[in-house]
Amino acid sequence: MAYLVKSTLTSPPEQHTLDGIQSAYREKRMTSNAMVREEQQDFWYSLGELMGETSAKEFQFCCPTCREMTNAREIDVGLQVPCQNCQTMILAPDIQPVTDPEPDRPLLRRGNLLLIVGAVILCSQFIEGRFRLIVSGVGICMMINGYGKRSLFYQKHPTAI
Repeated sequence: MAYLVKSTLTSPPEQHTLDGIQSAYREKRMTSNAMVREEQQDFWYSLGELMGETSAKEFQFCCPTCREMTNAREIDVGLQVPCQNCQTMILAPDIQPVTDPEPDRPLLRRGNLLLIVGAVILCSQFIEGRFRLIVSGVGICMMINGYGKRSLFYQKHPTAI
């Protein structure tokens, strides 16, 4: 695993291995105030947290293999951690709750609108001949698209009303 390390907030990040970071930390070439992150992560934390000198906040989540609760540190989010029960390596999930579903409300409104317009087009009786079949197909496609947009909204925000 490769880590990015910044000695100060404004310094450019340098790439290091975990072994290299640990030896530099022991030799006092890096301080516990340095900022570090694994390449796959999108947040920075202190080197002291990585080394265990400073306590990192812990959380629990359900192991998908054995279905038992297991612990992880917040700095492990997005990384593989061992389950304390079955020892399977699992990805530590980001358990931060969705706080505001408002930015996706337009997605829900578009889904509702497409459902309504598609249903109106599908049920319209004033169109005759072969053209009616095409319009009915468009109505069905709009309804399916609208339902998909609504489903996507509720997948992203399961607690939304």
